[in-house]
Parts: sequence; C-alpha cells; structure tokens
Amino acid sequence: MLSRRLLNGFPDDTTVRIVKLPLRVHAMVVRHDCYNTILINEALSADGMVRALRHEISHIERGDFDSDLTADEIESAVHAEGRGNT
Repeated sequence: MLSRRLLNGFPDDTTVRIVKLPLRVHAMVVRHDCYNTILINEALSADGMVRALRHEISHIERGDFDSDLTADEIESAVHAEGRGNT
C-alpha cells in the first residue's frame, strides 16, 4: 500500500484515493475548483501505485490542466521527460 512517507508534504489541495478503475487506466487526476484528487487503480501492485502516483503528480506540477495541448500531446511530453508509468 502507499506509504504515508510518500504522501508526506502533499499540498493541502491534493488528496489520493485508491479506487476501482478500468484495468487500462492506472490513475487519473480529477480537478474541481483548483482542488486535485488523484485516483489510483486498486488493481495495481504497490510499486505500480507509486509509479502511477508519481506520474499524476507530474501532471499537477507541470500545470497540465491549464495547457492547450491535447491529452495525447501531454502524455507524450510527460513520457519524454521520463515521468511515465513504465
């Protein structure tokens, strides 16, 4: 399971939930009124959850929600930076 140490220092506007998602979806960020909820697929291994969490954090840090790029373009950029799920 995700360690409290991993979540230590998270901004107050971000929470993490482990939920049932389609298997092809490792994780996602839901943003509402500048408040972020990271949803992580419960089917992932502990290591997979950590990788997915780091990937989603990178989207928040990059400000991808304010980008004019498509989701595919954003994912390509994140993976090019070495912040992908794999």
